[in-house]
Amino acid sequence: MRVVLRALAAAVREDRLLALATGSIVWLVVVQLPISDPDLGWHLAAGAEIARTGHVPTVDPFGYPIAGQPWIAYSWLAELVFWWVTTAVGAHALVALTALLAAACAVVVYRTCRDAGGASAPAFATSLLGALAALPYTTQRPVVASFVLAAVFARALLRHRRGLPVRLWTLAPLTALWANVHVFFVVGLGWLWGGALWDAGRRVVRGRGDGGRRLAPTALACSLATLCTPYGPSLLEHLLVLGQQPAAHAKVIEFTSPDFHLPGAWPALALVLATVAALAAGRGRRDPFGVLLVLGHLALGLLVQRNLPFLAIVAAPVIALAATRALGLPAAVAAPRAPLPLAFQAAAAALFVAAPLLRLPRDPSLEAHLKPGAFPTAAVEFVRAQPPLGRMFNSFGWGGYLIHELYPRYQVSMDGRTQTWGPLVAEYMTTHFVREGWHGYLDRLRPDFVLWERHAPLALALATDPGWAQVYADDTAVLFVRADHPLRARLLRAARRTSEASAG
Repeated sequence: MRVVLRALAAAVREDRLLALATGSIVWLVVVQLPISDPDLGWHLAAGAEIARTGHVPTVDPFGYPIAGQPWIAYSWLAELVFWWVTTAVGAHALVALTALLAAACAVVVYRTCRDAGGASAPAFATSLLGALAALPYTTQRPVVASFVLAAVFARALLRHRRGLPVRLWTLAPLTALWANVHVFFVVGLGWLWGGALWDAGRRVVRGRGDGGRRLAPTALACSLATLCTPYGPSLLEHLLVLGQQPAAHAKVIEFTSPDFHLPGAWPALALVLATVAALAAGRGRRDPFGVLLVLGHLALGLLVQRNLPFLAIVAAPVIALAATRALGLPAAVAAPRAPLPLAFQAAAAALFVAAPLLRLPRDPSLEAHLKPGAFPTAAVEFVRAQPPLGRMFNSFGWGGYLIHELYPRYQVSMDGRTQTWGPLVAEYMTTHFVREGWHGYLDRLRPDFVLWERHAPLALALATDPGWAQVYADDTAVLFVRADHPLRARLLRAARRTSEASAG
């Protein structure tokens, strides 16, 4: 047995084992998470539309208040892949794919920590901390692919600035891929142009550095690569639209500051504190541009919580290196590698091999992977079983799910594509939270039925409104129709039968 262990140790280096162990642990955590992302449904529906029509959408098909409005599906490639994986294999494959992307991101972050000079143990711990901090945003949506690509860009930039071998030319095709997957490609471009301008400025002021001569052509090539999408320059114009959503930013949780009172945000709080501590530590030489990059992302993460995964990516090398110095460990680039105990190496290798098999989801249905109570699954089945009910008014958080389940029979009144809905978001939110004048938007849309969270403010308001009648309710959702709806009596009978069948 010892001979086998020695052979395994000789075949796989310590760094590789710890990197694989990092990815395996992240896999095991993410693959167990239920689907709760409110936008997955419309991403899948967009993929289905692209497959059906053979081209990317240019006008919105899903919402009746914005019928015919321009829509740029900037994640079209990821949506097509998500739809194909879910349709051809099953929702369990989509869950596995998400976990694989999260694991790949963690592995790249670990390798970046080692490139920065961090010892293996701090690099391992820091990459796992970053993965935990990003966990609330590691959902079945295209942005997860953005995290992997951002980690690759961050590593390439760090290696370039440290004078380590790096193939900068590979970033251009990766940018072309990124631009077809998610709009966060602007993050990678910002890093490259920032690094190029910093080096150029240092060259002018101090006469040192390469003047950005290597990074500037790479940044230019990557910028041109963003045009390699079905939308061409229109995608870049759309970035301005995405940045001008004050009404949406104030209402959507992921656009707000992180709430560190919630236990789920505690890993992010630990990341923020570790980042501050690492920046405050005065030992060793630092790259000023790297410090500014971390400070910038720290500010962005505190302002908008969906930016926290990028803070985890850029801050992890700084934290790992500071921890290495604080613990008196030799830097990774200078120290001889001390082999890990054979038993640990064997356990790490076994974990990597077994992780894809452990907790692997096997049920292909989407419903089997949904977080209980997060979506109106029973209410949707009830609506499906009825004749057409007319226009629907739905809760914001359920819009994506309802698009996936009920389109094209029904269109939604709102969903998570806030940049497409524009100023209607503010009007909708007035009704959603039953603020003064909440009836205005409802009266203007003239919906025939309302599908809402059972205990939400609007549901309580409609329950006492003589113009509306409740015809169905379960633990999650409630269904109202107009008091003069021609199918009101039929729906009441159907709901009674459904309730009796559930009780029986």
